[in-house]
Formats: sequence, C-alpha cells, structure tokens
Amino acid sequence: MLSEGRRWSERHLLDFCITFYSRNMNCALSHKAGIIFAVITAIIVVSTDSARADDVDELMLGTFYEDVMSTFEVRQSVEIPPSHKAMIIQPAEFGNQTLLIFEEGALVSKTLSGHRWDVVEPLDLDGVPGLVASKWSGGAHCCFTYNIVALKPTPKIIQILELHDSPGKLAPCGDNVCLHIIDFTFASWRGAFANSISASVVMSLHAKRFYFDPELMSKPDAVVTDQAVREIRKTVERAKQKTDVDTAYQMLGQELLRLIYAGRADKAEKLLRLVWPHKQDAVSKQAFIHEFIDRLMGSPYWNDLVLLNGGSILGTKK
Repeated sequence: MLSEGRRWSERHLLDFCITFYSRNMNCALSHKAGIIFAVITAIIVVSTDSARADDVDELMLGTFYEDVMSTFEVRQSVEIPPSHKAMIIQPAEFGNQTLLIFEEGALVSKTLSGHRWDVVEPLDLDGVPGLVASKWSGGAHCCFTYNIVALKPTPKIIQILELHDSPGKLAPCGDNVCLHIIDFTFASWRGAFANSISASVVMSLHAKRFYFDPELMSKPDAVVTDQAVREIRKTVERAKQKTDVDTAYQMLGQELLRLIYAGRADKAEKLLRLVWPHKQDAVSKQAFIHEFIDRLMGSPYWNDLVLLNGGSILGTKK
C-alpha cells in the first residue's frame, strides 16, 4: 500500500499529463504531445509498480491478503488454522525476503525479514496457534535459524534456534513434533569442511519450545562392529608413525560421537581401549581425548549429553 504523500504526488502528476495533452489536441504538435503523454504515463505506471513491488515499508498493517497477493512476488503461502495465514514475499529481485502474517485476511505482522525463508509450517503451541519458520543467511556454510512464533494474542517470537550449518527437518514423532538437526560442532576439525564429522540431534516440542529429547536420542543397543574396530585401530597405528594423523582422529572421533550421542559413553571408552591399548601411548592418547572433549564441550548440547550419559563423558563431567 502506498503512502498518502506518494499517491497525492502521482495523482497530480497524472492530472498534469492529461491537461498537457488536452491543451495540445488542436495544435500541430498534438501528435507529438500524445506521444509525450503516453511516455510519461508509462513512466508513472512503471515507477508506481516498482515502488509497490520493492517497498515493504509502504505496506500497512490491515492490508488485505488478496491485495498483497496481487502486488508482491509470493514465494510461499501457508494456512495456519483456525484464522491465520503466513506468506513469504520477495520485495526486490536481490533483496531480503519478508515473512508476513495475516489474521482473518488482514496483515498483522511484517517484521520478520531474512535473506531466504525456507520452511514455514503450522504449530500447535499448547492450544495457541503458532508457526515455525526457518531462514538462511546465505554463504558457503552458514547459517540456518529457526524462529518459533506464537500468533496469539499478537504474533511474537518465543524461541530462536541457531542451527548454523544444519537446515534441520521437522517431522511428526508420535503425537508430538520433532526437529531433526545435525550438530556441526566438529566442523572442519582436523580437515576440510567436506570431511567434517558430525552427530544427529533430535529435539521435541514441549511447553511451546523445542528441547533436546533424551528419550529419542538414547539408543541402548548402539554397538561398534568388529570390522570398524579393526579399521580404526589400523588407522591409529599409522597415526603413531605420524602418518594420516588427521584421518585417524576423524575416523575415531566419528565413532565416539555416534556412541556418545546415543547415550553410550561407556562403549566409547571401551572403543578407546580397544584401538589405543598400549601404555606407552598414554600421552598421545590423553592428548587426543583432551582435544576431542575440549571441542565437544563447545556443543550447545554439551550439558544435555552429559546427562544423557549418566553425568560423565570420557572422564569429564559438567
């Protein structure tokens, strides 16, 4: 919707064009005047459409859903029962996208902006209508952010989840909703990003927010196969000769993460004893454990992982 000032100036400019054209109807320059009128009118139309398509600031609360649909480039539109709708618009070709929220067909929020919005899905927040919306900041590795929005009494962000390199995935889990993400705490550890080790995390919705879910994370039957032990041990043996140290750390680290995130830090300790058994290597083994744990403590789920594993991970507590 255009401001009153802009509508006034355009209306008077159009009046000028019409007056100019009518005064020159009976003179020799009437044909040229008609062309000038057409050109100026076209400029007005183009500039008006451009302004309306590029300027979210001009969009006023209370604007009807249908008017926005006909004015802006709409990337996504989602029904949110019982009375809300969400719409992602692209105001300018290379500008940020904006997430609009409507109630009963009228605009009630236009403050959510981001480089690109990827997912908008309805959420039931303990009886309060809500939505989850993810946005991407752009760039090679970063960043995905999830916004949990309650729509009553007015739209309000109640949780922001910074997922960094993980786009996340929403999925039903029983009667609940879960968010599956990848923890990239070890991104680019001992190698390029493409070779990063990582771990899966499941979060579930409770009290209007997503939390680390220990029940869904726990996998009591998690095991390491004999073949995996042999392969890791061979790699660790090569690393003792200063060959493929990074590869050995990554291979061992990935198995440790898989066990720890399954609540089986006890099996992670057993794996370490199997692949690094010699006492004369105690110094290098402790150096590895210290480096690994120091990095793991940087995870936003560190405290949850310690609790999941009975209060201690590889000898380290909270």
